[in-house]
Amino acid sequence: MQRIMACSTEWAKSGQEVGIKWANNELIVNWLSEVGGQEVGKKWAKSGRKKVDKEVQATPTIEPEVIEQTIEEPILNTKRTKKAESNKLYPSMIECYNQFCLKKTNMGAKIDAHQGKSMKRIIEYLGAQVKLKLELENAIITQEVLETQVLIAWQFILDNWDRITGYYAEQIKLNQIDSNLPNLLMQIRNYQKNNKKNRDEKFASNYEQISGVSFE
Repeated sequence: MQRIMACSTEWAKSGQEVGIKWANNELIVNWLSEVGGQEVGKKWAKSGRKKVDKEVQATPTIEPEVIEQTIEEPILNTKRTKKAESNKLYPSMIECYNQFCLKKTNMGAKIDAHQGKSMKRIIEYLGAQVKLKLELENAIITQEVLETQVLIAWQFILDNWDRITGYYAEQIKLNQIDSNLPNLLMQIRNYQKNNKKNRDEKFASNYEQISGVSFE
């Protein structure tokens, strides 16, 4: 009887622990304390040991090997890698400009945040012009081809700086070049056009002189 009472009164449904005591054939029941937590079902087996019901079995422990198997390989940030590859053009453009400054002023280029941003704008502008030219020629456009042509265009401008005259010739900061790019290209193009015209006229004049000579 004592064993039955111990089983039925050890935990009350409200979460309160119950104490019982037999004295002089009398049963004394006390509410000892209130215990929080999840209610656990249990029963006595024939062997006298307690077994946990299937409905309230504890969550199984995950072995370390299982945890290691659930860790996935990190995914590489392909966008960042692609961006890093495309930035190879920037240092090449800066190096060309630095050589240009050394030739003009005997001093290297001064690059700060403002000048660096201007260089990126120059790359963007030249890139758009080169892409348009390649599309008109039905050429195959790849990132490598585009960057190569942008670098060639930049080197062409710097190499032909002596063709630029007047106000623009003294504006050699990157932010100034960025602002003046259309005018700079126009002056260089006009010089080439006029130079070609002068060559053609000179050739025509020489041809007339030669054709007028009698070899008899």
